[in-house]
Amino acid sequence: MTKHTIGEINFEKYMKKMGYEYDFELKFKGKTKRPDYVIHHKDRDYIIDVKDFEMKRMLEAGSYDPYKRIRGKIEEARRKFKEFKKYPCCLVLYADNLNPFFDISNYVRIYGAMEGDLTYRVPIPQSDIPQNGLEDDVVFGRRGKMRRPNSADSQNTTISAIISLIDLDDKPLHVIVWENRHARIPLSREIFDSALDERWEYNGKEIRKVY
Repeated sequence: MTKHTIGEINFEKYMKKMGYEYDFELKFKGKTKRPDYVIHHKDRDYIIDVKDFEMKRMLEAGSYDPYKRIRGKIEEARRKFKEFKKYPCCLVLYADNLNPFFDISNYVRIYGAMEGDLTYRVPIPQSDIPQNGLEDDVVFGRRGKMRRPNSADSQNTTISAIISLIDLDDKPLHVIVWENRHARIPLSREIFDSALDERWEYNGKEIRKVY
């Protein structure tokens, strides 16, 4: 039996609290990969890969990239999920003792990793005459893992959502679901829906909290 990570231990606590039936490292006939978990919920199976972030030194020489490690986990999950395109697949992120430089509850960090580096678009007036309606705009730029480079075309569509597993003193174990608008199979809103859980979506124009 594979030794469980801290993230897996806590995710099992969450699943038991929610009453979900699940299997650990279930073997699928004809497939070489074993997902960390398969949740059986309301006549559907959900493929889950749990990734822990080690709290090693976050800042190194040079500038700090808030997206790099999240994108690395997305890439690892992409390889794991390649054989499970007919299932909704979720990447679960867990960071023990949340680091202020690495907050997986921050929607800008997560959607920035998914959609592209956060940038600001500043309109330039065409004359010296004051013009109404000119406002700074926040947009996602390059390097997003869910969009192809230099294109609006989708990639990594097998990932239905990224899920942050959170355990804080002032708010017990819960999850934050970050829906992937590019997903081939959108994640049902009838799962990961406890009173403490959160769910967010990005529709291409704005990030919105669903609940």
